[in-house]
Amino acid sequence: MTIRRIAAGGLVWLVCHTALPIAANQDALATVRELYLAADYERALSTIDRLDADARQRTDIADYRVLSLLALGRADDARAAIKSIVETDPFHHLSEAQASPRLRSVFEETRKALLPGLVQRWYADAKAAYDDHNPTADRQFDRLIALLDDPDLKDAQLSDLRAVALGFRDLSRRMRAPKEPLAPASAQAPSEPAGPPPAPSPPAPIAHATPKVSAPLTGPPDTVRITSRGASPVVTPKAPPLPGLEPPVPIAQPFPEWSPRRGAPSQTYRGILEVRIDEQGNVTAAALRQSLQPAFDQALLKAARAWKYQPALLHGTPVRYVKLIEIQIQS
Repeated sequence: MTIRRIAAGGLVWLVCHTALPIAANQDALATVRELYLAADYERALSTIDRLDADARQRTDIADYRVLSLLALGRADDARAAIKSIVETDPFHHLSEAQASPRLRSVFEETRKALLPGLVQRWYADAKAAYDDHNPTADRQFDRLIALLDDPDLKDAQLSDLRAVALGFRDLSRRMRAPKEPLAPASAQAPSEPAGPPPAPSPPAPIAHATPKVSAPLTGPPDTVRITSRGASPVVTPKAPPLPGLEPPVPIAQPFPEWSPRRGAPSQTYRGILEVRIDEQGNVTAAALRQSLQPAFDQALLKAARAWKYQPALLHGTPVRYVKLIEIQIQS
């Protein structure tokens, strides 16, 4: 009898403890919330740790990991947990019902510091998808544009990147737009009955219409990579910006030398240069939409104003053109 009772008790213990993760997963948020509200932060964390990976990654549960860590004074662990949330969902915020203003402030400050780096990664991923003709590129640029509209990025000197992202997004959509289907055979004009060929009519005069362009045209940005060894060739996007438009071709486009500071850590700077080119191929204005590095900006603008191009052509006629160049300085 005693052995049976021990075995039965052991079986009950095994069933209950085996069922704990399942029960926790089924009602994980309620359990963790109750522990947090009871100020039992250690048990709240251990309960979260026992959940499976999918449950731990749920944002509502991850929030309570952050709050419990902050309540225990584990600031570094809390920031790492916030980083995981932001990288999964950068648009997420703690609600007033969840946390006090002080805790929400810690979350928001950490999130704000992470957003610029996330923007750079999303832009690099979307640009790589565009270069590979990936059909998801336009959706990646849409996501990037939504993030660039976040109020916490208004002072991050990234607002000009939005225009570049919009240009690539529109080009991506144009590249994957379905071509017009051919008309079915039944809809085509019937063939003429056999007989002697008609006499050829005199050729009609060819009309040389000059396109009317009221504003400078523009295309997708080129990319130039600059190191201490010089500038690499321009990588020109393959997608035509407009039917019949031939972008300007550089005749003289020298970039200033880049000399990184001795002992400085390896780093990549990115900027967007806008160059306005007239019908003669002369640069009429140059400006930085996104600054690169203060010591390099002025030298770049001075060099750009002296560049010379073969002018852009629209159906063979020279037109004004706004050229965007994405510049990457690698030290």
